Amino acid sequence: NSKGDTLKIENYSKGILDGIFLEKNEWGDTLCYGIYIDGAKNGQWIENDGKITFKGSYSESYKDGNWIGYYDNSILYFSGKFVQGNKEGKHVYYYENGLIREVQYFSNGLPVGSWTKYNEEGLVKVVITYKNGREYLINGYKIDKIGK
Repeated sequence: NSKGDTLKIENYSKGILDGIFLEKNEWGDTLCYGIYIDGAKNGQWIENDGKITFKGSYSESYKDGNWIGYYDNSILYFSGKFVQGNKEGKHVYYYENGLIREVQYFSNGLPVGSWTKYNEEGLVKVVITYKNGREYLINGYKIDKIGK
């Protein structure tokens, strides 16, 4: 592997991904690292989508447990929990200046409660309240259903 080349290491057993998986870009930055067991992602993984690096665990290729994401400058971008691939509990997104961008809540993968979006100065932009997995209120005003 010479400088400027991408690197990908993947292991197979009987034609199925099994073992360490590693992918690095031409600058040597890790794009993806983790372990496959019988073709499924398992255990701790690092995944970089080009701007954000996510760290968390998988169970049978489903996100499971706490996940965090960081901007390139190591500032927190995201924190949240997953249960068998479904978003669960409080999910928080941040601006690069460190202030909260949005707070979301989930139950079994469905949006619940009041989600709050903030501007880059930390002031509330909008509050969306969910009921039965659907938007119900925006800034306290009931949403009229389309196509009554």
